[in-house]
Amino acid sequence: MRIFLPYFKPHLKESLLGPLFKWFEAIFQLLVPFLIAQMIDNGIQENRTLTIYLYTALLIIIGVLGVAFAIVAQYYASKSAIGFASQVRQAFFKKVHQFSYEELSAFGTDSLIVRMTSDINQMQQGVNLFFRLFLRSPFMIIGTLVATFWLHPQMGQRFAIITSLLFLVIFIILVFSLPLYHQVQERMDHLTTQSRDFLSGLRVLRSFNQSENQVKHFKFTHRRLTHQQIRVSYFSNLLNPLTFVLLNLGIVWIIYSGGPLVDQGVLSQGVIVALVNYLTQLLVELVKFAHLIITMSRAIVSSRRVASVLSADSSRTVAFKTNNEAYKSSSQTTVQSVELNQLSYQFPHAKQFALSPINMTFHAGQTIGIIGGTGSGKSTLVHLLAQIYQPTQGNIYINEQNVHELPHPIQTKIVASVLQEAVLFKGTLSQNLKMGNPDASDELIQQALTAAQASDFVHQLPNGLNTKIDQFGRNFSGGQRQRIAIARALIKQSPILILDDALSALDYQTGQAVLSALKRWPSTQLLFQVSQRISTIQHADMIMVLHQGRLIDCASHNELIKRCPIYQEIAISQGLEVS
Repeated sequence: MRIFLPYFKPHLKESLLGPLFKWFEAIFQLLVPFLIAQMIDNGIQENRTLTIYLYTALLIIIGVLGVAFAIVAQYYASKSAIGFASQVRQAFFKKVHQFSYEELSAFGTDSLIVRMTSDINQMQQGVNLFFRLFLRSPFMIIGTLVATFWLHPQMGQRFAIITSLLFLVIFIILVFSLPLYHQVQERMDHLTTQSRDFLSGLRVLRSFNQSENQVKHFKFTHRRLTHQQIRVSYFSNLLNPLTFVLLNLGIVWIIYSGGPLVDQGVLSQGVIVALVNYLTQLLVELVKFAHLIITMSRAIVSSRRVASVLSADSSRTVAFKTNNEAYKSSSQTTVQSVELNQLSYQFPHAKQFALSPINMTFHAGQTIGIIGGTGSGKSTLVHLLAQIYQPTQGNIYINEQNVHELPHPIQTKIVASVLQEAVLFKGTLSQNLKMGNPDASDELIQQALTAAQASDFVHQLPNGLNTKIDQFGRNFSGGQRQRIAIARALIKQSPILILDDALSALDYQTGQAVLSALKRWPSTQLLFQVSQRISTIQHADMIMVLHQGRLIDCASHNELIKRCPIYQEIAISQGLEVS
């Protein structure tokens, strides 16, 4: 496929040398039966010891050279295949980073993991085998037929018949087995998805006593995959027995029909031995060729799955630089205003909009609260502000400039988000805190930890900022993870800070202390805060009230408590007085 050709360019030399050395090996292998025939006819039958020694030495030299060429060919083929797979895997990973959240959801996380690992490994195996056999096997098959016709035309015709029968058997097996390989890959995706869901939700499953049911579902999915793999093996495992039966029948036919010719002096014994050797070589190469076709077919199925990702349109353009380069390339940005112009969003395949058109303008120095019931569109709105989602309609303007027209380093620098589920990455605490600002000073880190009310428990850690963090931050509590995530966002020093219910795991007193510190944080010019609790956002300059994806009202707490029925309902449900 043309999309993969650029990934071969860095390994062009290896891609040419691998098949070339395999071709040299094939030439030597074709000479072996002919030399054995000459040794039998001219040496053994006539009892010429010197001739026998000469041909033996020649066969040893050819064998040694053949092994040497095979080793070199294998080295170059493997190097080219591994380098190609490495290039594709890096391009794949880069492409995935360019996808928006919707585009990632369209492919599915589990499917992307399988494509980046299993499918690319299958492509690597296909490329490796292709470079080793695509020139050797056809050359050996054609060369064997030519050699048999040259030794004896009548026997060459028999060879052609046997070869045709072998090709027919291989073709029938491939026709039935290849479509099943694609189904195996699809069921592998399904099994991977189920395994990931089971492992990520293990605590929930145990708390609801659903582990046994999940195990049953897994066994069912696994049985379907196993059954499909067995169906494939039914056909592919017929290859060796059927071809070897044909080989043995062919040998019997050649010996049976060639014996009288030897008695008549038309054929020599050496020629009969050479014909049997050529027939054995022919079968081996046909089986290798069939294996090449099967492997290449599976690799082609995998390559189509990988190509569908690489060729997909991405709505985001990511500038891949080192952390330091990306941070330094973005100058300190100030935000005077943020305008939402007909901003709306509709999830893929959804019939209704999750967020109806919103027109609002916010100015520097404001704190914006966002509240509403479950499914009202709060998280969708802040995901649009953070550019996690791309608007279905409308635009976001920062300082009267469309955010999508800003350079990517500025886009990533201008907004810092703390989402409802705080995500930490495996590594050290310091590495997690410096993700948005690699050059952050120790003083800035300590100030951010203090503002996030995290300095006390961080200082109590035996290794401090060098403490190792497990995957997803499992060695920290929920509240600790949220405070670390808040500190990480502050260290980024972005002018826009978004808190998506980021204080839900904190007690009221700690949450208020964090909010107070955030409002005084020097770099924060505009604060968006999503919360389920009115007490958390009641001191905001403006509070946006959302309901079923629509903006119902936007005003201060005192005004909303007087005039907005939905806000009043929320207040009453939380035990607040409504005048």
